[in-house]
Amino acid sequence: MTGHALKLNSDLGEGDKRIDARIMPFVDQANIACGGHAGDEHSMASTVCLAKRYAVAVGAHPSYPDRENFGRVSLDIARDVLLSSLRAQVQSLQNVCKHYTYKLSHIKAHGALYTDCFARENLVTLLLQLAQEFECDLMLQARMDNERHRGLAQTYGVNLLFEGFVDRAYLDSGALVPRQQPHAVHTDFDQIVEQALGFRDCGGVFSCSGTWLALSVDSLCVHGDTDLALDAAQAIHEVFHRHR
Repeated sequence: MTGHALKLNSDLGEGDKRIDARIMPFVDQANIACGGHAGDEHSMASTVCLAKRYAVAVGAHPSYPDRENFGRVSLDIARDVLLSSLRAQVQSLQNVCKHYTYKLSHIKAHGALYTDCFARENLVTLLLQLAQEFECDLMLQARMDNERHRGLAQTYGVNLLFEGFVDRAYLDSGALVPRQQPHAVHTDFDQIVEQALGFRDCGGVFSCSGTWLALSVDSLCVHGDTDLALDAAQAIHEVFHRHR
């Protein structure tokens, strides 16, 4: 997908309305917290209204039901219990979208649930079932085995959106460097923009050891909780749209 028009997304509705309001004009997709790790009816309504104002696609950002740990801890939870929780989370955002006559575009899992998908395929199928029920796309991290996931998604009739990260470091395996490790999150503005351009123009990213990872992506994530989030989102938006 080298050279194609990438989307820019951000995880929003997680508590800081100022960040949401500042970043929203520069992204194409907003992944909105819907109660599992953060967010409530009020924050969802506020973020959906912002997205609608700027014609930004709205995605549900469900997680393990674990607000205490912000959804960043893996939970050993029965499949039916987890599915019920995720369904309720997405439905809550769907209800808000319907109230404001706006469409739910996609689902992107949050935190540990998102990461666990690549060690536990049953979680991928669970999320595919969820996307099928809500008739929307599913966003997954771009990894080396994406073709296998694409084939799996076809059995559910679900379109996949593969995601890369502009502000996170990668391991040689294609996984993200865990947040608790040093240098997991980029703190250099030029590095963030360069990584975004690498995905767009070269079809991949360098790992933290210098290994080239060929990763084909549809959307790039800039995290709203980093110090450089606003500047990075604005710069990437301007570069991407200048060449469209």
